[in-house]
Amino acid sequence: MVAALLFPVLLGGFSAPAVQEDRPKLPQGPISIRTAIILDGKKAPLIPAGKSAAVLLFVNVDCPIANRYAPDIANLRRSFAKKGVEIFHVYSDSSLTKRAIQRHQKDFSLGGTALWDKDLALAKAVGAQATPEAVVLDKDRRIRYRGRIDSGYQPHSKERIARPVRKDLELALTQLLAGKKIVLPSTEVVGCRLAGA
Repeated sequence: MVAALLFPVLLGGFSAPAVQEDRPKLPQGPISIRTAIILDGKKAPLIPAGKSAAVLLFVNVDCPIANRYAPDIANLRRSFAKKGVEIFHVYSDSSLTKRAIQRHQKDFSLGGTALWDKDLALAKAVGAQATPEAVVLDKDRRIRYRGRIDSGYQPHSKERIARPVRKDLELALTQLLAGKKIVLPSTEVVGCRLAGA
């Protein structure tokens, strides 16, 4: 069982962390959702043609921990794009506007495609509960990893470790693409709770 230590976002800083111990287990088969809505209202496949995997990275405009990972995600995107991996930023929040998402994408130089999960259908389908939470899908839309980006934040801490001990998302992608078993398919997330999760 994985415990997710989540910080609800408040104006002016964090509140005390909330502990959520009953995280859904990784489903065995493919998720039922095949497409998601992008900002222009059109549908995009979760596994684009020619791609071997996708990362659904759940973010929000006002989660400081997620925002601090923007450079790391840009590096991962550059590294894995040529290996057939698509990284999506998923905004699961019904209160957000298209303009707010576009501004967030621009302010933090978030490349790639943004998915607008207004009703949290995608978050619920994959069991995401926090930002930043990464979900790795293989080409058959099976969840192969769900959890933190790396060990940069520890439970009950608001400060990021300068050099994370374990780069969980990168390791999961590397193992998946090599056809190996993902050693640690689920990790706890330290971040901000998804609205409605």
